[in-house]
Amino acid sequence: MTSAPRSPALPSKFALFMPLIGLIAWLSGEVIDCRPAQAQSQPAAFIPLGALARIQGEATVWRGETALPAKAGDEITRGDTLSTAADSRLLLVFKDGTQLTLGERAEAFIEYFVYNPIKKKGAAFVEIVKGAFRFTSGRIREFSDKRVEVRAGSLTFAAEGGDFWGGPMDGAYAFLLISGRLEVRNDAGMVRLQKKRLGSTIAKPGHAPDVPEHWNKDRVNQAVATIAFK
Repeated sequence: MTSAPRSPALPSKFALFMPLIGLIAWLSGEVIDCRPAQAQSQPAAFIPLGALARIQGEATVWRGETALPAKAGDEITRGDTLSTAADSRLLLVFKDGTQLTLGERAEAFIEYFVYNPIKKKGAAFVEIVKGAFRFTSGRIREFSDKRVEVRAGSLTFAAEGGDFWGGPMDGAYAFLLISGRLEVRNDAGMVRLQKKRLGSTIAKPGHAPDVPEHWNKDRVNQAVATIAFK
């Protein structure tokens, strides 16, 4: 059994997300405790946000300090951490059809997911702790009133109904827009990707993203291979 994954801390910029306490209640029409799961003194009711659709190799769902072997069909809730072993893959499908795919030796923390088709509002927040991933927006992309963000280290991916990939590549951190539109930012700068197959890299931690460039087929395939199922 591997040790528990790193619990995502509350960095200073996390204060920006505290208004989500009101946002989530507004989206769902009910009061929800939006503190990280490990900070709550009483366990919340289990509210499934989606389910694991496919597993290759070995994957684990960490619920607090409890490690649960992941299998297809397992429901996932807020505060869960998903991790994969070597040569493994994991596909999580949220209730609106949004998909999160993890490559090998990857880890993701499910912060929030709210989908309200009646009010046509939604929000999704996921933290990629390590490894390669692909995020594909589902029906939430059809809402004009939405907020979808994926954090990976110092980077924030703000998706506008997009399908995108991120992960280590050739000694740098890279990301690729597969479809839709995407804004990627850190403290050093920001880039917007508005055409498919535009990609960028960050050569060193703390550097701004490079100017996006059109990736050729080989480079796209190299990226997609990191999260592709066999």
